[in-house]
Amino acid sequence: LLERAKEAIRNEKFVILVEGYMDAIAVARGGFANVVASCGTSLAEPQVKLLSRFTRTVIVNYDSDAAGQAAAERSLALLLEKELDVHVLTLPDGADPDKFLVENGLAAYAKLLKKSPTYLDYLIARAKSADRSTAAGKLAAINSLMPYVQRVPNRLLRSEWASRIASELRVDEPVLREALRRAAANRDSHVK
Repeated sequence: LLERAKEAIRNEKFVILVEGYMDAIAVARGGFANVVASCGTSLAEPQVKLLSRFTRTVIVNYDSDAAGQAAAERSLALLLEKELDVHVLTLPDGADPDKFLVENGLAAYAKLLKKSPTYLDYLIARAKSADRSTAAGKLAAINSLMPYVQRVPNRLLRSEWASRIASELRVDEPVLREALRRAAANRDSHVK
């Protein structure tokens, strides 16, 4: 099974990352052999290193409950640090992959998988859902993004993210860039 997953990941050029074995089995039975389970809500750095040996693209499909979404966010930060192309698949109605596939079928899952947003789009959508009608609300939305953006090691990519975030959240780009510069400097000082 492990060799089959490795081969499928290489062939498909992406991996679907789920929480547990039952989800991985359901997704694999559904026709996606390029699936692995982190076996819980804590993805570890050695797991990320191993994944990056087989692909640069990871679609995180953890459970849609609060614990699963919190775990997805922690995992996304680790994946970003390895400069992987990360997408997030959040299934509707709080479903986990196993339940979703049983209730909706492979075609519905495959459709959502194809449309899974990039990590940045996922974060921006979350930030946009916050009340941004006040300065404090905008600040909270921006601050919710900073821990993730500062973990991106590539300066050019951070700059692109800053432009996109400023545009999407309608904030002054120079102010956002300054906050991002300070966050990145803080990140770099903690890494050393």
